[in-house]
Amino acid sequence: MLLIAASRLLAGQTGFVAPKGWHGETIARFAFLNPQTTLETVREILDTTL
Repeated sequence: MLLIAASRLLAGQTGFVAPKGWHGETIARFAFLNPQTTLETVREILDTTL
């Protein structure tokens, strides 16, 4: 599920979410590099990946 969401976000040029393994679980790693990233964009990314 996370890989599909990450692929959609990247294809739409909304964001890049790097799935990562941690203690046997798949987690999402977020890094916001653009200082103009809005809270709306962050919410869109979270809504897509949760």
